[in-house]
Amino acid sequence: MRAIEAAVPPQPWYPDGYYDVRIAAEAEMADAPDAGKKLLRDPPETPQQGFRLRIDTYRIDNCSPRKLDPDLGDPITQHYAASALEVARLRSVFGRMQFSPAIYADSLLKFERRLLSRDA
Repeated sequence: MRAIEAAVPPQPWYPDGYYDVRIAAEAEMADAPDAGKKLLRDPPETPQQGFRLRIDTYRIDNCSPRKLDPDLGDPITQHYAASALEVARLRSVFGRMQFSPAIYADSLLKFERRLLSRDA
């Protein structure tokens, strides 16, 4: 859990109680069956195999998002769970695609902030 908390620091604009939901969503994504599966092919081992890193086609949109049972959890969890899970899912996908957080972190924070303003 400490590794998750180090990777996802609290933001000053997080609503009360949201950070705990956010960390729980990250833990949920870490426990997903495909959490450790890379989405990029490994680079070629020899020059004869080509010099380009080939990227498998992957869509980051989610046709079947994870959802929590509305009867589970306290009201704060129920209110923010969908947003927290979506942000955690995207962070997991970007990590599995082997993107550096420097590439996506700012945009993901802006997206999260927009989701939370919608949830307010």
